[in-house]
Parts: sequence; C-alpha cells; structure tokens
Amino acid sequence: MVSVLYQNLDFLVGDNAIKPNLQLVNNSAAAIPYKELTVRYWLTAEDFATITATVDWAQVGASAVKARYVALTQPAQGAFGYVEYSFTAASSLAAGGNSGAIQSRIYKQTQTAFNEADDYSYAATRTYAKNDRLTVYRNGVLIGGVEPALVAPALALQVWSENAAVLPQTNTLSTYLQLRNVGNQAVAYQDLTVRYWFSPEGTAALKAVVDYAQLGSNNVSITFGKAGTETFAELRFAASLGSLAPLSNTGNVQYRVNKADWSLFTQPNDFSYRPFSVLLAENNHVTVYQQGQ
Repeated sequence: MVSVLYQNLDFLVGDNAIKPNLQLVNNSAAAIPYKELTVRYWLTAEDFATITATVDWAQVGASAVKARYVALTQPAQGAFGYVEYSFTAASSLAAGGNSGAIQSRIYKQTQTAFNEADDYSYAATRTYAKNDRLTVYRNGVLIGGVEPALVAPALALQVWSENAAVLPQTNTLSTYLQLRNVGNQAVAYQDLTVRYWFSPEGTAALKAVVDYAQLGSNNVSITFGKAGTETFAELRFAASLGSLAPLSNTGNVQYRVNKADWSLFTQPNDFSYRPFSVLLAENNHVTVYQQGQ
C-alpha cells in the first residue's frame, strides 16, 4: 500500500552518524492521512548510548515529522531497535502521491561510531530507491515493507584485561579490566560479577582500590573471596547503571590490590595473570557470572 524510497546520505559505514533520507509513496487509490502513518528504520547500536534521531528537512515540514528510538524487547535480524518516524501534519499523502524528501540523522549522545553494515535497513544506495527493509504502518498495522525476523536471545560475555604491573613480583596487583557484551541481549549490571583469580602468598589482609572506571569508580565495588584453595577479587556493579547493552562494553575499570603489610605477590602463578602489557586482550581466565552462574 505504501512503500519507502531510501537514499543513504552517509558515505561511511563506520562513523558516528546514520543519515537516511526517505520518501513515502502511496501506491493505493485513496489518500492516507499522514497522522495515521509511521515508518521504522531498523538498526543495531554498537557501544550503546542514548540515541537521538532528528529530521533536518522535510517537504511536508521538518516540524511535522518526529523521530524517536525504540528498543526491542527481543533481538531481531540486524536490529536491536528501530527509529520510528511519525507525522503531525494535518494533510494527507495523496493517492499515487509522494511525500517528498524527509532528510534525517541518527546519532548517539556519546558520538561513538555505528557499524551500519550489519543494520537491517542499511543499503549503500546514493539515489532514491525502493527499500522494503524500511517498514510502514497505518494505525500500527504493517502496510509496507518486511519486518526483520526475530532471533533467539544469546548471552555472550567476554573479559579483556591489561596488566599495568611491570615486574612479575610486585606488592601491588594493578589490573585493567573491560567487560564486553558480544551477545544480542542486554544484561542487567546488578546481575553481573567478575572474578580475578590470584594467589595471595600469605595471610595478610587484602585491600582494593578502584582508581578509575568509565562507568564511575563509585559504581564499581571489589570484595575478596575464596573457592577451595583459590582466592579471587570480585567486581560488582551498581544497579543504578541499568543494563550492559549488546555489542557494548563497560570501558576500562582500573583497580589495584595490595596486602596490608605490602608484601610481594608472585604473579606468574596466578590463574588470571597476563604478563605486563599496554594493550587490552581477551582473558578467559577472568570469569564472569550472571546471578552467580
């Protein structure tokens, strides 16, 4: 009934903005009030932050087109959410008519990059062409385009680490950690714990300090525990952080562990140890738990 002509005005697939230009075409024999129509552009958002969508210009009037991001409750092929375009124009899309251009931009509050290549609605076309991967609704009922298929939720987390302690023997374990969600569903921070395993070499009391965290150092706490003969430093996250979005990461959490008597640790016999490095790398000897599992 209504199809979408789409032009990609963004010439880079990996920059900080998506620039879809749209035109609606009414293929029916009757006019349709704009207020009854909505359009969805489906996408994934890597390194998720608050998403803003704006309409820079529209033939029907930029103020007559609204855009907002909506997150999906279940992931879909090439989409964790969509930008929905709606209309406040009092006029109608004429039978056989065209809305004229709607020029828009999508960006994140943090201005970090998207990977548009894996977005369901993305196409590289530089001239207006029909794109059935943008969907059109009349009063909430699909009337144009093909929605992405829902996919099964997949939980997949990784820990990347960097050891800032130069010497194998040191009185301070100085580790940088980054938790990455490489799955397709968001995970509540309050459900997550991360354990760095080490040998304390002695019985002196252990102390930990979070020097820096991109999430806010006050949002990360560290306690110590034992499992059998092994000792671990356990990181927890504040519930107020919400959820770690798919294809996103915590940013660096930089912390130090020392003993009350400042005696030495011998790092090479620590299960989670990686030698001194200035680069983060995946470390599957640092363990992640969701609700203790």
